[in-house]
Amino acid sequence: MAHWEVVGGAGKGGILVRKGVELTSEALDERLSTGAVLEEVALRGDRLHFRRVSGSGPAEGWISTKLKDKVLVVRKDSRPVLVCFYSGGMSRAQGQAHLNVVLDAAKAAGLDTLVLDHATEEPYRSCKDWAEYLQALQQQVETPDLHSRPLILFAHSHGCLQAYGLARCLGCRVLKLYVAARRPPTMPLLDEVWGVSKTSDMKSIDEGKLLEGLVGAWRNRLLESASGMKTLPPAAKKILATVREQYASPCAPGGSLELDTVVGGAEAAIVAPIQAFACSQEREKGETATKMEGWRGLTSSKFELKVVEADHMDCLSAADGKMPELIALLMEDIKKILPPAAA
Repeated sequence: MAHWEVVGGAGKGGILVRKGVELTSEALDERLSTGAVLEEVALRGDRLHFRRVSGSGPAEGWISTKLKDKVLVVRKDSRPVLVCFYSGGMSRAQGQAHLNVVLDAAKAAGLDTLVLDHATEEPYRSCKDWAEYLQALQQQVETPDLHSRPLILFAHSHGCLQAYGLARCLGCRVLKLYVAARRPPTMPLLDEVWGVSKTSDMKSIDEGKLLEGLVGAWRNRLLESASGMKTLPPAAKKILATVREQYASPCAPGGSLELDTVVGGAEAAIVAPIQAFACSQEREKGETATKMEGWRGLTSSKFELKVVEADHMDCLSAADGKMPELIALLMEDIKKILPPAAA
Protein backbone atom coordinates (compact mmCIF):
# COMPACT_ATOMS: atom_id res chain seq x y z
CA MET A 1 0.00 0.00 0.00
CA ALA A 2 1.36 3.43 -0.96
CA HIS A 3 2.27 5.95 1.72
CA TRP A 4 2.14 9.75 1.52
CA GLU A 5 3.68 12.60 3.49
CA VAL A 6 1.94 15.90 4.22
CA VAL A 7 4.12 18.79 2.99
CA GLY A 8 1.51 21.56 2.90
CA GLY A 9 -0.29 23.55 5.55
CA ALA A 10 2.79 24.65 7.50
CA GLY A 11 1.42 28.14 8.06
CA LYS A 12 -2.14 27.02 8.78
CA GLY A 13 -1.69 24.29 11.36
CA GLY A 14 -1.98 21.54 8.78
CA ILE A 15 -4.30 20.76 5.88
CA LEU A 16 -8.08 20.47 5.74
CA VAL A 17 -9.70 17.03 5.97
CA ARG A 18 -13.23 16.18 4.81
CA LYS A 19 -15.43 13.16 5.55
CA GLY A 20 -16.13 12.34 1.91
CA VAL A 21 -14.50 12.53 -1.50
CA GLU A 22 -16.60 15.52 -2.58
CA LEU A 23 -15.15 18.97 -1.96
CA THR A 24 -18.55 19.93 -0.58
CA SER A 25 -18.60 17.17 2.02
CA GLU A 26 -18.36 18.01 5.74
CA ALA A 27 -14.98 19.34 6.91
CA LEU A 28 -13.53 17.81 10.09
CA ASP A 29 -12.64 20.08 12.99
CA GLU A 30 -9.05 18.91 13.30
CA ARG A 31 -6.46 19.50 10.59
CA LEU A 32 -3.84 16.97 9.43
CA SER A 33 -0.40 18.05 10.63
CA THR A 34 2.46 18.92 8.29
CA GLY A 35 4.87 15.97 8.24
CA ALA A 36 2.17 13.38 8.96
CA VAL A 37 2.59 10.06 7.14
CA LEU A 38 -0.54 8.58 5.56
CA GLU A 39 -1.53 5.20 4.18
CA GLU A 40 -3.41 5.38 0.90
CA VAL A 41 -6.87 3.79 0.96
CA ALA A 42 -8.04 5.16 -2.39
CA LEU A 43 -6.98 7.82 -4.89
CA ARG A 44 -9.55 9.52 -7.11
CA GLY A 45 -7.96 12.20 -9.24
CA ASP A 46 -6.55 14.79 -6.82
CA ARG A 47 -8.53 13.40 -3.84
CA LEU A 48 -6.84 10.98 -1.45
CA HIS A 49 -8.65 8.73 1.03
CA PHE A 50 -6.14 8.09 3.84
CA ARG A 51 -5.50 6.43 7.17
CA ARG A 52 -3.03 8.31 9.35
CA VAL A 53 0.15 6.38 10.24
CA SER A 54 1.99 9.11 12.14
CA GLY A 55 1.62 12.76 13.02
CA SER A 56 -1.52 14.38 14.41
CA GLY A 57 -4.98 14.91 13.02
CA PRO A 58 -7.96 12.77 12.02
CA ALA A 59 -7.33 9.04 11.88
CA GLU A 60 -9.06 8.81 8.50
CA GLY A 61 -10.62 11.06 5.87
CA TRP A 62 -10.28 12.66 2.45
CA ILE A 63 -7.80 15.38 1.45
CA SER A 64 -6.69 17.11 -1.74
CA THR A 65 -3.21 16.17 -2.95
CA LYS A 66 -2.73 19.69 -4.30
CA LEU A 67 -4.43 23.08 -4.20
CA LYS A 68 -4.12 24.88 -7.52
CA ASP A 69 -0.35 24.67 -8.19
CA LYS A 70 0.64 23.99 -4.57
CA VAL A 71 1.49 20.40 -3.61
CA LEU A 72 -0.07 19.37 -0.27
CA VAL A 73 1.08 15.75 -0.03
CA VAL A 74 3.77 13.73 -1.80
CA ARG A 75 4.02 10.00 -2.32
CA LYS A 76 6.80 8.43 -0.24
CA ASP A 77 8.36 6.33 -2.97
CA SER A 78 12.04 5.94 -3.82
CA ARG A 79 11.50 3.88 -6.98
CA PRO A 80 12.95 5.65 -10.07
CA VAL A 81 10.68 6.72 -12.93
CA LEU A 82 11.80 6.44 -16.55
CA VAL A 83 10.93 9.71 -18.33
CA CYS A 84 11.06 9.48 -22.13
CA PHE A 85 11.18 12.01 -24.98
CA TYR A 86 10.44 11.06 -28.59
CA SER A 87 11.84 12.13 -31.94
CA GLY A 88 10.97 15.19 -33.98
CA GLY A 89 8.52 15.02 -36.87
CA MET A 90 6.05 13.04 -34.76
CA SER A 91 2.81 13.91 -33.05
CA ARG A 92 2.17 12.83 -29.45
CA ALA A 93 0.43 9.62 -30.56
CA GLN A 94 3.14 8.76 -33.09
CA GLY A 95 5.91 9.52 -30.60
CA GLN A 96 4.43 7.34 -27.89
CA ALA A 97 3.95 4.51 -30.41
CA HIS A 98 7.58 4.83 -31.52
CA LEU A 99 8.68 4.52 -27.88
CA ASN A 100 6.52 1.45 -27.16
CA VAL A 101 9.43 -0.98 -27.24
CA VAL A 102 11.26 1.17 -24.67
CA LEU A 103 8.18 1.54 -22.47
CA ASP A 104 7.37 -2.18 -22.59
CA ALA A 105 10.92 -3.15 -21.64
CA ALA A 106 10.92 -0.65 -18.78
CA LYS A 107 7.60 -1.86 -17.42
CA ALA A 108 8.82 -5.47 -17.59
CA ALA A 109 11.73 -4.37 -15.39
CA GLY A 110 9.30 -2.92 -12.84
CA LEU A 111 9.77 0.73 -13.77
CA ASP A 112 7.03 3.32 -13.92
CA THR A 113 7.22 5.41 -17.10
CA LEU A 114 6.24 8.87 -18.29
CA VAL A 115 6.42 10.31 -21.82
CA LEU A 116 6.84 14.07 -22.15
CA ASP A 117 5.95 15.92 -25.35
CA HIS A 118 7.35 18.56 -27.65
CA ALA A 119 6.44 22.20 -27.08
CA THR A 120 4.01 22.04 -30.01
CA GLU A 121 1.74 19.67 -28.07
CA GLU A 122 -0.59 20.48 -25.19
CA PRO A 123 -0.15 21.59 -22.44
CA TYR A 124 2.94 23.43 -23.69
CA ARG A 125 1.57 25.37 -26.66
CA SER A 126 1.26 28.55 -24.66
CA CYS A 127 4.98 28.50 -23.71
CA LYS A 128 6.78 31.47 -25.26
CA ASP A 129 10.40 30.36 -24.99
CA TRP A 130 12.88 27.69 -23.88
CA ALA A 131 12.86 28.71 -20.21
CA GLU A 132 9.06 28.68 -19.98
CA TYR A 133 8.89 25.29 -21.71
CA LEU A 134 11.42 23.78 -19.30
CA GLN A 135 9.43 25.14 -16.38
CA ALA A 136 6.31 23.46 -17.76
CA LEU A 137 8.18 20.17 -18.23
CA GLN A 138 9.42 20.39 -14.66
CA GLN A 139 5.85 20.78 -13.41
CA GLN A 140 5.02 17.44 -15.09
CA VAL A 141 7.52 15.64 -12.85
CA GLU A 142 6.53 17.59 -9.72
CA THR A 143 3.02 16.14 -9.41
CA PRO A 144 2.15 14.68 -5.98
CA ASP A 145 2.82 11.08 -7.04
CA LEU A 146 6.19 11.92 -8.67
CA HIS A 147 7.42 14.80 -6.53
CA SER A 148 10.00 12.94 -4.42
CA ARG A 149 10.98 10.18 -6.85
CA PRO A 150 14.34 9.97 -8.67
CA LEU A 151 14.25 10.06 -12.46
CA ILE A 152 16.03 8.32 -15.32
CA LEU A 153 15.80 10.22 -18.62
CA PHE A 154 15.79 8.61 -22.08
CA ALA A 155 15.48 10.59 -25.28
CA HIS A 156 15.66 9.91 -28.99
CA SER A 157 16.74 12.40 -31.66
CA HIS A 158 15.09 15.84 -31.29
CA GLY A 159 13.79 14.86 -27.83
CA CYS A 160 17.37 14.89 -26.49
CA LEU A 161 17.33 18.69 -26.46
CA GLN A 162 14.58 18.98 -23.85
CA ALA A 163 15.87 15.94 -21.94
CA TYR A 164 19.19 17.73 -21.44
CA GLY A 165 17.40 20.94 -20.41
CA LEU A 166 15.27 19.08 -17.85
CA ALA A 167 18.31 17.24 -16.47
CA ARG A 168 20.01 20.58 -16.01
CA CYS A 169 17.01 21.93 -14.09
CA LEU A 170 16.61 18.89 -11.82
CA GLY A 171 20.23 18.36 -10.82
CA CYS A 172 20.94 15.31 -8.66
CA ARG A 173 17.33 14.10 -8.86
CA VAL A 174 18.26 12.67 -12.29
CA LEU A 175 20.13 9.39 -11.88
CA LYS A 176 21.23 9.17 -15.51
CA LEU A 177 20.59 10.74 -18.93
CA TYR A 178 20.43 8.45 -21.98
CA VAL A 179 20.59 10.17 -25.37
CA ALA A 180 20.12 8.36 -28.68
CA ALA A 181 20.86 9.64 -32.17
CA ARG A 182 21.24 13.37 -31.50
CA ARG A 183 24.24 15.70 -31.50
CA PRO A 184 24.78 17.69 -28.27
CA PRO A 185 23.10 21.11 -27.87
CA THR A 186 26.56 22.71 -28.03
CA MET A 187 26.58 21.84 -31.74
CA PRO A 188 24.18 23.67 -34.10
CA LEU A 189 21.76 21.44 -35.98
CA LEU A 190 19.73 23.88 -38.08
CA ASP A 191 22.80 25.35 -39.79
CA GLU A 192 24.03 22.02 -41.14
CA VAL A 193 20.65 20.51 -42.05
CA TRP A 194 18.79 23.55 -43.43
CA GLY A 195 21.36 26.33 -43.67
CA VAL A 196 19.69 28.63 -41.12
CA SER A 197 21.06 29.91 -37.83
CA LYS A 198 17.91 30.35 -35.73
CA THR A 199 14.52 28.72 -35.29
CA SER A 200 12.50 31.66 -36.60
CA ASP A 201 14.16 31.22 -40.03
CA MET A 202 12.54 27.79 -40.34
CA LYS A 203 9.16 29.39 -40.96
CA SER A 204 10.22 30.82 -44.32
CA ILE A 205 11.96 27.73 -45.74
CA ASP A 206 10.02 26.42 -48.75
CA GLU A 207 8.65 22.90 -48.71
CA GLY A 208 11.21 21.58 -51.18
CA LYS A 209 14.19 22.79 -49.15
CA LEU A 210 12.60 21.49 -45.96
CA LEU A 211 12.24 18.04 -47.54
CA GLU A 212 15.75 18.12 -49.01
CA GLY A 213 17.28 18.92 -45.63
CA LEU A 214 15.37 16.14 -43.88
CA VAL A 215 16.26 13.32 -46.24
CA GLY A 216 19.83 14.62 -46.54
CA ALA A 217 20.37 14.22 -42.81
CA TRP A 218 18.09 11.37 -41.71
CA ARG A 219 16.81 8.48 -43.81
CA ASN A 220 13.04 8.37 -44.22
CA ARG A 221 11.59 5.96 -46.78
CA LEU A 222 8.32 7.83 -47.20
CA LEU A 223 9.93 11.23 -47.67
CA GLU A 224 12.67 9.90 -49.92
CA SER A 225 10.06 8.36 -52.22
CA ALA A 226 8.31 11.77 -52.38
CA SER A 227 11.49 13.71 -53.12
CA GLY A 228 11.31 15.38 -56.52
CA MET A 229 7.52 15.10 -56.81
CA LYS A 230 5.76 18.28 -57.92
CA THR A 231 2.83 17.45 -55.65
CA LEU A 232 3.69 15.77 -52.39
CA PRO A 233 1.39 13.05 -51.01
CA PRO A 234 -0.73 14.10 -47.99
CA ALA A 235 1.27 11.92 -45.57
CA ALA A 236 4.54 13.59 -46.59
CA LYS A 237 3.04 17.06 -46.34
CA LYS A 238 1.78 16.28 -42.85
CA ILE A 239 5.25 15.17 -41.70
CA LEU A 240 6.84 18.30 -43.14
CA ALA A 241 4.26 20.53 -41.43
CA THR A 242 5.01 18.85 -38.09
CA VAL A 243 8.77 19.19 -38.61
CA ARG A 244 8.46 22.87 -39.53
CA GLU A 245 6.33 23.61 -36.47
CA GLN A 246 8.64 21.77 -34.07
CA TYR A 247 11.95 23.08 -35.40
CA ALA A 248 10.62 26.65 -35.79
CA SER A 249 9.46 26.74 -32.16
CA PRO A 250 11.29 29.24 -29.89
CA CYS A 251 11.01 26.48 -27.27
CA ALA A 252 13.48 24.30 -29.21
CA PRO A 253 16.50 26.50 -30.08
CA GLY A 254 18.83 24.61 -32.40
CA GLY A 255 20.75 27.14 -34.52
CA SER A 256 24.24 28.57 -34.07
CA LEU A 257 22.86 31.93 -32.89
CA GLU A 258 20.85 30.20 -30.15
CA LEU A 259 23.41 27.92 -28.50
CA ASP A 260 23.76 30.17 -25.46
CA THR A 261 20.01 29.91 -24.86
CA VAL A 262 20.41 26.20 -24.09
CA VAL A 263 23.95 25.86 -22.70
CA GLY A 264 24.89 29.42 -21.69
CA GLY A 265 24.76 31.08 -18.29
CA ALA A 266 25.35 28.69 -15.40
CA GLU A 267 27.45 25.53 -15.63
CA ALA A 268 26.47 23.65 -18.79
CA ALA A 269 27.54 20.24 -17.51
CA ILE A 270 24.85 18.26 -15.69
CA VAL A 271 25.63 16.25 -12.56
CA ALA A 272 24.05 13.06 -13.90
CA PRO A 273 26.16 10.63 -15.95
CA ILE A 274 25.40 10.49 -19.66
CA GLN A 275 25.14 7.36 -21.83
CA ALA A 276 25.05 8.20 -25.54
CA PHE A 277 23.94 5.82 -28.30
CA ALA A 278 25.02 6.50 -31.87
CA CYS A 279 23.76 4.60 -34.91
CA SER A 280 26.27 3.09 -37.33
CA GLN A 281 24.20 3.93 -40.42
CA GLU A 282 23.76 7.67 -39.84
CA ARG A 283 24.36 9.98 -42.77
CA GLU A 284 27.20 12.48 -42.72
CA LYS A 285 24.86 15.38 -41.99
CA GLY A 286 23.03 13.33 -39.38
CA GLU A 287 23.82 12.30 -35.82
CA THR A 288 27.15 10.53 -36.27
CA ALA A 289 29.20 9.00 -33.48
CA THR A 290 31.78 11.77 -33.94
CA LYS A 291 29.15 14.41 -33.23
CA MET A 292 27.68 12.48 -30.32
CA GLU A 293 31.10 12.34 -28.68
CA GLY A 294 30.38 16.01 -27.89
CA TRP A 295 28.03 14.96 -25.09
CA ARG A 296 31.13 14.06 -23.07
CA GLY A 297 31.63 17.73 -22.15
CA LEU A 298 28.07 18.08 -20.84
CA THR A 299 28.42 15.95 -17.73
CA SER A 300 30.59 16.37 -14.67
CA SER A 301 30.17 12.63 -14.09
CA LYS A 302 30.80 9.52 -16.18
CA PHE A 303 30.27 9.51 -19.96
CA GLU A 304 30.08 6.54 -22.31
CA LEU A 305 29.34 6.31 -26.02
CA LYS A 306 28.10 3.10 -27.63
CA VAL A 307 27.52 2.56 -31.35
CA VAL A 308 24.68 0.24 -32.36
CA GLU A 309 24.12 -1.42 -35.74
CA ALA A 310 21.06 0.54 -36.83
CA ASP A 311 19.84 3.62 -38.67
CA HIS A 312 18.53 6.84 -37.18
CA MET A 313 14.86 5.87 -36.90
CA ASP A 314 15.18 2.07 -36.93
CA CYS A 315 17.22 1.93 -33.73
CA LEU A 316 14.02 1.72 -31.63
CA SER A 317 12.21 -0.74 -33.90
CA ALA A 318 11.99 -4.45 -33.15
CA ALA A 319 13.00 -6.72 -36.04
CA ASP A 320 11.73 -10.30 -36.26
CA GLY A 321 10.32 -9.99 -32.77
CA LYS A 322 13.77 -9.32 -31.29
CA MET A 323 14.49 -6.48 -28.91
CA PRO A 324 16.57 -3.77 -30.66
CA GLU A 325 20.24 -3.72 -29.68
CA LEU A 326 19.91 -0.19 -28.33
CA ILE A 327 17.05 -1.12 -26.00
CA ALA A 328 18.84 -4.24 -24.78
CA LEU A 329 21.91 -2.15 -23.90
CA LEU A 330 19.72 0.53 -22.33
CA MET A 331 17.90 -1.88 -20.03
CA GLU A 332 21.09 -3.72 -19.13
CA ASP A 333 22.60 -0.42 -17.97
CA ILE A 334 19.45 0.81 -16.20
CA LYS A 335 19.31 -2.36 -14.11
CA LYS A 336 22.77 -1.53 -12.76
CA ILE A 337 21.53 1.73 -11.25
CA LEU A 338 18.20 0.52 -9.91
CA PRO A 339 17.86 -0.19 -6.18
CA PRO A 340 17.77 -3.97 -5.44
CA ALA A 341 13.99 -4.04 -4.96
CA ALA A 342 13.39 -2.55 -8.42
CA ALA A 343 16.13 -4.31 -10.36
